[in-house]
Amino acid sequence: MPDRPPRMCARCRNTFTGPRCPCRKPWEGSQRSGKSTRAYRRYRDRYLEEHPLCEWPGCPVLAQVADHVENIASGGGMFGPLRSLCHDHHHEVTQEQARRGRRPRGPEPEP
Repeated sequence: MPDRPPRMCARCRNTFTGPRCPCRKPWEGSQRSGKSTRAYRRYRDRYLEEHPLCEWPGCPVLAQVADHVENIASGGGMFGPLRSLCHDHHHEVTQEQARRGRRPRGPEPEP
């Protein structure tokens, strides 16, 4: 059973019940092109060479991923600040960002 009544899409004029009409892609409106550039790969590889250990506090493992401090989907730049993370901590950070992205957006509740 749908949680809300169907709405009409302004683009295709079909009704839908989910968070967005199927005619719109989830990444629509993003500034990211979706492609890694050669310049970015050099930037990432250089960062991992300079910071070979996971930068998570207390983690002594070799880093495998150069993670954006502010993810691109929320407004961070492709050449923004990076941090070296091991696979486990990168997965943890990515899952938290995904949870935040699924939360309803609205005014913050006052304490």
